[in-house]
Amino acid sequence: MELPKALEQFVPQHNTLFLNLKTTDPAELVAEGHPFGWVLRVIQKEDADKEEFSEALKLAVFNLDKLPEEERNQWAKLMWYLVLLIIHRRDEEERPEMISVLNETVRDRNRREEVLKMGRTAAQALMEEGEVRGALRTRQEVLLELMQDKFGSVPDRVERQIKAIRDMNRLRELTRRVPKANSVDEIGIE
Repeated sequence: MELPKALEQFVPQHNTLFLNLKTTDPAELVAEGHPFGWVLRVIQKEDADKEEFSEALKLAVFNLDKLPEEERNQWAKLMWYLVLLIIHRRDEEERPEMISVLNETVRDRNRREEVLKMGRTAAQALMEEGEVRGALRTRQEVLLELMQDKFGSVPDRVERQIKAIRDMNRLRELTRRVPKANSVDEIGIE
């Protein structure tokens, strides 16, 4: 679309930096001393062994802790990101230890309590997500078992469709239809 010359000055200009963290020198990331650089160094180590990751985490937290109280909001966002990185990118068995590393490295007591809450909140969210998935899986299995009991077997295509359903109410509705149905098709899975 052609833009009038008079309006060109209002079109934003952006320069995009594509940064390959795997090949960027870690010292380059923190050369300016920006807090986000320390978080990027931790991201660089996300696939490293536990000790190496832990050291990067300690160094990042030590430097993030230098943020003044006026920048507490930025500190909290970066710490939350580190908590989520641990929860989503590290092995399940080392997560509590890495959250402890975060917590123990934070010097200020109030900030330490905040990190503890972040860790609990993330862990609670994972548990709730697991509970929902478990409930869906159970409901899918109950529906399949009822259909197998009533009709003998369930076509693979129908089984795949049932296992793809993520709506608990839909699964309940289909389960209620099984006793009245004379065939798999009458249940109306599609």
